[in-house]
Amino acid sequence: MTAGDRGARIAEIQRELETLPKGSISRKTINGKVQCYLQWRENGMNRSKYISHADVPALEEAVARRRALKEELSRLTGTRVPNDIYYSDVMTGDDLDDMIRSVEGFGRRDSYPVLKQYVDKGVDGHVCILYGLRRTGKTTMMRQAIADLSPEERARAAYIMASSDLDVHVLSRDLRTLHGQGFRYVFIDEVTAIPDFIDGAAIISDLYATMGMRIVLSGTDSLGFHLSKIDELYGRTITIHTTWIPFGEYSRLMGAWDIDEYIRLGGILHPNEISLDQAEEFSPFSTAWGTDRYVLMSISRNIQNSLEHHRGGERFHLLFEPYSKGELIGMIGRVIEDMNRGLLEETLAMLAEQGDGAGRLAGMLADALESRPRLPGVSEDQALLIGENLKTVDLVDRYKIERYPARATEFHTVFTQPGMRYRQAAALLDSLLEDPSLKALGSEDIRHIREMVDGFICGVMMEDIVLYETTRYLRDKMVFKYTFDSGEYDMVVYDPDTATCMLYEVKHSTAVVLEQRRHLNDPKLLAIVRRMYGKVTGRYVIYLGEPTVADDGVEYLNVADYLCGLRPSTGQASTGTGRRAPARRFR
Repeated sequence: MTAGDRGARIAEIQRELETLPKGSISRKTINGKVQCYLQWRENGMNRSKYISHADVPALEEAVARRRALKEELSRLTGTRVPNDIYYSDVMTGDDLDDMIRSVEGFGRRDSYPVLKQYVDKGVDGHVCILYGLRRTGKTTMMRQAIADLSPEERARAAYIMASSDLDVHVLSRDLRTLHGQGFRYVFIDEVTAIPDFIDGAAIISDLYATMGMRIVLSGTDSLGFHLSKIDELYGRTITIHTTWIPFGEYSRLMGAWDIDEYIRLGGILHPNEISLDQAEEFSPFSTAWGTDRYVLMSISRNIQNSLEHHRGGERFHLLFEPYSKGELIGMIGRVIEDMNRGLLEETLAMLAEQGDGAGRLAGMLADALESRPRLPGVSEDQALLIGENLKTVDLVDRYKIERYPARATEFHTVFTQPGMRYRQAAALLDSLLEDPSLKALGSEDIRHIREMVDGFICGVMMEDIVLYETTRYLRDKMVFKYTFDSGEYDMVVYDPDTATCMLYEVKHSTAVVLEQRRHLNDPKLLAIVRRMYGKVTGRYVIYLGEPTVADDGVEYLNVADYLCGLRPSTGQASTGTGRRAPARRFR
C-alpha cells in the first residue's frame, strides 16, 4: 500500500468512526428483567444509555464494527508513523486526535481567521508565525486549527514540540521525512527554543513551504521571531501577534465584563476550568512574586536568548557588558519596573493636587518615592535600547498627546498587559507604605490612602486602555489626548476626511456629575477644537455606570460597552452598543 493509499484509507476509517457508537453493551437484571445499556466514557466520566431489546442486534454489530476499524487504524497509523524514524517529538494520528480534544468548545481569538485562511489556502513559500508572550493562546490556536481540518486533511497533519535539544538541520530532516510520507500540514510549537532557529529559519520557508507544505510556527520568544522575520524569513511570513488581548476579546473569551478585573488580571488567558471567582488565584498577576516571575520567564530571559543567538550576539550593542556579567536579565526587569513606577508617580501627583488630608498623604508618598534611586547601574542609552526591545515584543506601545498652543507631538507609553502594570505599581505602593518616614501613620490612614491610590491607578489605566484601544482599532482616524493650559480632553477622535471630531472624558466612576462635563461644555475650549479639528459631532463621558444622556446633551457611555463596540472594520468610534455575550472560557 502506498503512502497515498494509506492516507486515503485512514481518512475513510476516521469518517466511518464518527458515525459509530462508542463504548460497549452491558446487561443488568432489574426486578427480574434483563435491561440493556450502552456504556462509554466521556470527559473522564462513565456514561450509560438505555437501549431497547429490539435495537440490541444492530447496536452490537455497530460496536463490533467500530472495534475492528480501530484495530485497522492502529495498524495503519503504526505502519505509517513509527516514532523511531523522527529525531524530534512528532505527534500524528490518534495522538493528534487526543491532543485536540482539550480545546473542544473553546472560543477563538480574534486573529484566528488569519490562521485558518493560511491553513486552508496557504501562500506558496510562506510560513505562518504565531508569536506572543506566555499564556496568550498560541498553542490553543494551533490545536484549534488542527481540529478544524477535515479527517482527510488531519491524516496528513503533524504536530512537533520543539526543544533546545534540536537544531534547524535536525528539524529539516524530520520535515523531509514527513513530506515523503505525504504529510502536508505541520505545526511546530515552541520553535524559538531551537538555539539556531533565528539564523537558520530560512530553510523552512525556502524548501518545505515551497514544496506545498503548510507550516505553522509558534513560540514565546517574540524578539527571536522578529529577528528571523527581518533576516532569514524576510517577506515569507504570515504573522499573527497574540500578546495584546483587548478588553472586548478578553471579555468574550473569559466571560468577564468588569474593567477592573481586566486592569488587575488582563493580559493573559486563564484556564477554561477555572471559575471567575477563582481566576485571581491562578493568574501570575495576582501577586508581586508571580508577576516578577512572569517577567523573568516570559520577557527578560526570552529577550536575552534572542540577542544571544542572533548572528553571534551582534545585536547586544550597549547590552553586551551587562550580559557578559550575568546582569542583563535583572536589568531588563528593572527597566520594566521603572516604567510602571511612572504610573504610581502620575497617580500620586494627581492625588497630591487635591490639597486635603489624602492629598497630603499622597505628597508624603511621592516624596518617599522620589528619594529612591531610578535604575541604579543602568545608563539612559541602555534603558532606551531595552525599551526598544520591549516594544518589539509587543509589551509596550504608545499613543499621541497634542497640546494647545501647538507644540511638538508627544507620546505616552502604555503597557499591553494591564495586569502586569497594575501589580507592579501596587507592589511599589505597598513598599512605600512600609517606609520608615510613614511609621507615624495609623492603620486607618494607611487603609484610606491605599484605597484612594488604588482607585486613581485604575482610573489612569482605564484612560490608557480606552485611548490605546481606540487608536489601534480606528487607524484611519487621528486619536489623541488634547491638553490646554487650563485642562484637557481625555480623548479626541478626529476624522480628517470629514473634518469632524468627537470629544471624550474618561472617568473611573459610576456617578453622573456635572464636573465631569466641565470641559465638554466650556465654550472657549470648544471654539479652539472647532478651529483646529472642525465640527464637534459628539461629546461623551466614558464611565463605569449605565448609558444615559445628561441634560446638556453629553452622552454617558458604559466603558465595557464602548470597548466591546470597537471594531476595526467599521472605521467608526464606538457608540457603546457592543455588549456582551458570555462565552466558554479559554485556555
